[in-house]
Amino acid sequence: MRIISIGDLVTDFYYKNGKLVGVNGGMTSHNIIANIAKLGLETSVYGVCGDDMAGTIAINSLKEIGTNIDNVKVIEDINTRCFHVSYQELNDKLEFTSKKRCPICNIKKWYEESKIEPNDILKQINEDDVLIFDNLNNKNQIIIDNCNNRKMLDLGQYFELEDYNDNEIREKIKNKFDIINLNERVEKYLKNRFSVKSLGDIYNILHPKMIIVTKGKKGSDFVFDNNKVRKELNSPEAEVDPTGAGDAFFSMFISEYIKNNYIIDYKFIDSTFEKATKLTKRVVKKFGARGHIQNLYKIKKLRTWQYQNLKTFFIHFFFA
Repeated sequence: MRIISIGDLVTDFYYKNGKLVGVNGGMTSHNIIANIAKLGLETSVYGVCGDDMAGTIAINSLKEIGTNIDNVKVIEDINTRCFHVSYQELNDKLEFTSKKRCPICNIKKWYEESKIEPNDILKQINEDDVLIFDNLNNKNQIIIDNCNNRKMLDLGQYFELEDYNDNEIREKIKNKFDIINLNERVEKYLKNRFSVKSLGDIYNILHPKMIIVTKGKKGSDFVFDNNKVRKELNSPEAEVDPTGAGDAFFSMFISEYIKNNYIIDYKFIDSTFEKATKLTKRVVKKFGARGHIQNLYKIKKLRTWQYQNLKTFFIHFFFA
């Protein structure tokens, strides 16, 4: 049995006060799998990246923490997706923004439609593999709809749902996931979308085994078997960087759910919430979504090269 994250690889670039300080692999589902690998379970990634420096970084960042990358496909003539996270020190706090365009050269290395091949992935996964998704794009949906594996969904954005009517959203999600992880924004959107008042109503519409809503320093809400549990976060940690906290939190619930023989009850939620919050307190003390398990790749040199076929320039980085 393997825990598998599925999707295009991403490389995250981190900046502080306008200076690039390092890079690492990114993307929610792969961040989750990175955490699970450090928790000691067998993990693998099924995805794609470009034949470029960013792709090499994304692959190596997973390989170095023990995740199997044999099923990552490297595609020529595409740029690996890159995400840029910028921090500014304001009043002794770090304020951050995240964009797909580089804040230095304004170049966007992000293709919109996923490059994964769903039918190839379906042929390679085993019946007992647990699959992790962080979006419901058309290619992911083919995999979701055509296998009986246990599946986990981290739904942190709702923009892709706006192209579908209510019944189509139900068909995409209902009875297809063991655990669905939401944030407050997505919870609010789904309540408005389905014209319901409670998280329990959303649970009855989508019918996973459990829904989690993470609320940052306010704690989390859980619904399972129509039972609602609210857990408050005691003594929140002073945050250096909150990015990646939600990914780590969900990773602990996935890991403990598997170890608990896929049983969800009050005891499971109590014990796992305690472990998950301890993990997230480590996450927010470090810079970067994976900073608690892996240092950023540091920059050794900066050189400016002419970017091919464009009347502009880009920064080419060499990493330790």
